[in-house]
Formats: sequence, structure tokens, C-alpha cells
Amino acid sequence: MGIQYTRHAEAILTERKIAKETVEELLNNPQQVIKGKGNKEIVQGILKHTDEEFLLRVVYVEAKGIEKVITAYWTSKIDKYWEGKR
Repeated sequence: MGIQYTRHAEAILTERKIAKETVEELLNNPQQVIKGKGNKEIVQGILKHTDEEFLLRVVYVEAKGIEKVITAYWTSKIDKYWEGKR
């Protein structure tokens, strides 16, 4: 499956210092996939970031065999977003 980035996502990844390789690794090997708003999906995984555990969430839309990344962000609120036990 191919991966594309919106202009917004490209800017956000740069601003938030999130490597495309990290996003793509999470898309290819998600720890969790949850339903977003509308037709959006969210992949998320608990990763080390600045020597602490954070949740990386990647919002995307899948269409015609392409995952189009809309945004991505780190959050320390793992328990808020994680579904089920970890």
C-alpha cells in the first residue's frame, strides 16, 4: 500500500520533529488502529520520545490502496487514547 502526505501533514511533521520513517513504520506495523471521525482512521503506538514513553497518533484516510496522512502528533495522555489494556 502506498503512503502520501497532505501539505498540512508535511508541515506538521517538520514542526513536531516526527520522522516520516517513524510514521511509515507505525502505518505498516500499528500497535493499535481505531476509528476516527468520518472516514478517518488513527494508528497509534507507544514509543520512546525524548527518553520518555509517548503515544504517537497518525490520522489518515485510506482510498484506492493509498494511505493519505492528514496529521500526526505525540501525546503523553496514553491512557486517554489507548483502547483496552496495554
